[in-house]
Amino acid sequence: MDINNLLKGVDCACEKRHECDIKYAYIEKEAICRLKDICANFNKILIVADQNTFAVAGQKTTSVLGDKVFDKVI
Repeated sequence: MDINNLLKGVDCACEKRHECDIKYAYIEKEAICRLKDICANFNKILIVADQNTFAVAGQKTTSVLGDKVFDKVI
């Protein structure tokens, strides 16, 4: 199933509708570059990641978001 269709909600075989509050999901090379545009209307951003994820993408994420990063929880 396409992730973006899943985010819109699905009617399930269990007879319930399942929905997700996530607004954006980008699965592509260099998707992190979209953060600046996605977060344009936000001024205080909290980065939450485990140690492995932060080791891989933390510096670039922090760099892309710049002074909008309020704090980090690793």
